[in-house]
Amino acid sequence: MGTDPATGASALAGRSPTTATAVGVLLAAVGFSITARVTADNSLLTHVATGRLILESGSVPTTDPYSSHFSGETWTVQSWLASVVYAATVDVGGFAWLRVLHGWIGFGLVAGFWQVTAAARSLATRMALTVGLLVVADAFWSPRPLLFGLAGLLAVLLALEGRLRPIWLVGTMWLWVNTHGSFPLAAILWGATVAGVMIDLLLSSGRTRIAEPDPVLERLAAAVRAVPSELWRIGVAVTVGTLAGAISPLGPRLLWFPFATVLRRESMERVVEWQAPTFSSPSELLYLLLIGGIVVAARRNRFGWRYLLPAVVFLAVGFLAVRNIAPGAIVALGLLTHGLEPDQSSPAHVQAKRSARASGPARVAVFGGLALVLVLSSMAASGPGLDLDRYPVAAVDYLEERGLVARDDVSLVHREAVGNYLTYRYGTEASVYMDDRFDFYPVERTTDHLDLVYGGRYDEVLSKVDASVVLWQADGLLADWLRRSDSWSMAFEDEEWIVACRRTTSTFTSCRD
Repeated sequence: MGTDPATGASALAGRSPTTATAVGVLLAAVGFSITARVTADNSLLTHVATGRLILESGSVPTTDPYSSHFSGETWTVQSWLASVVYAATVDVGGFAWLRVLHGWIGFGLVAGFWQVTAAARSLATRMALTVGLLVVADAFWSPRPLLFGLAGLLAVLLALEGRLRPIWLVGTMWLWVNTHGSFPLAAILWGATVAGVMIDLLLSSGRTRIAEPDPVLERLAAAVRAVPSELWRIGVAVTVGTLAGAISPLGPRLLWFPFATVLRRESMERVVEWQAPTFSSPSELLYLLLIGGIVVAARRNRFGWRYLLPAVVFLAVGFLAVRNIAPGAIVALGLLTHGLEPDQSSPAHVQAKRSARASGPARVAVFGGLALVLVLSSMAASGPGLDLDRYPVAAVDYLEERGLVARDDVSLVHREAVGNYLTYRYGTEASVYMDDRFDFYPVERTTDHLDLVYGGRYDEVLSKVDASVVLWQADGLLADWLRRSDSWSMAFEDEEWIVACRRTTSTFTSCRD
């Protein structure tokens, strides 16, 4: 790690903390509070259920254990290690302890990003960039394995910034491969950085003519040789760590999983998180403003292609899908530090020097920030951890009392989030119609499900699976259709959910009882 006093690393070396360190700790505490919130995330429920299954069986499932129609089909549990960590944490301390775990991951992410921003040197610039990250984090840092993926991406960025030894990336990449499918972002970040360095080298040598038959190829070879050896070591570490990720219960299939998901993009194009952002929220608007920040930075000599190319690549990734905004913001905001560094004679640079000095108030602020995080940890550990208000708990209770849920012989149709809840509640007995594993289900099933959600071939889709019971949101288009249909009868209804039963099925009497 670097020991520049402006980075705050001096505190780790035993010296007095600086103002910059104090600010970094306080901002990291905000990161803790963002990721330690009470969760209602439906994906997390399936991760916990799968982790319990792994711990109980001693092996990672390779076929689906939850679906009512596709049970036994090949399923790659990409985040198996994260699922194990989640299940073990919940079994020991409940979902409240999971809040604490996520909180500390958020703390570490912001603290690591603060190290990246040290290149800006101006304390005000560092704070602005980190606050921007926190705005994005508040909207897009979901309590799921995504956080492990963001930690891996940040580790690669720190190594590229010279603040983490490349050897650490070997273990980091193994963990990343086995916890989240976003690990190809490491190679993309490294490749864009190396390409940017080579472009800078080619441009700097462009005025020199080389007396060779093909000067372009000669200059290209010279640029490759001139790439700093540290970058090549980072590339080797990323490659070795990624390949080592195949040393796991699932083997090489983990390495292919992200690419298989991209090939199945057509099945997810109507899923919100896979769609392009609409820029209707403050966090998305902030992300849009990064275009202006990069344009301003690109006008400065210090912000060459070494930083411009990866910043643009990752910014563009966020424009392709909402789910990519979180990693895109980390890289784009982090690299902007090089384009926003003030001139050494500017007041901001003087401010940075002053903030690097150790001080008594800084020491108090550091300890106060750490104490705040400990208090927040205690509050999270002793408070509620899981909010099930968005799930049809009462409606599922109604079905359970009548033996109409978690049964292979009852065709129950429901939304994807409900499927995750049923998986959490019933485990391998859940027999779900759909959940949010869009990478697993056939395109036809995903299309049918989205027709039920957004309006479409209701009767055709329900008949296709011989649906006898439908559990749906009370204000949904499908619920309105079921109320009007002569073939269906309302058996349960509250303010948020309905249960409808098909009149011509053998389960109709028990459903209405």
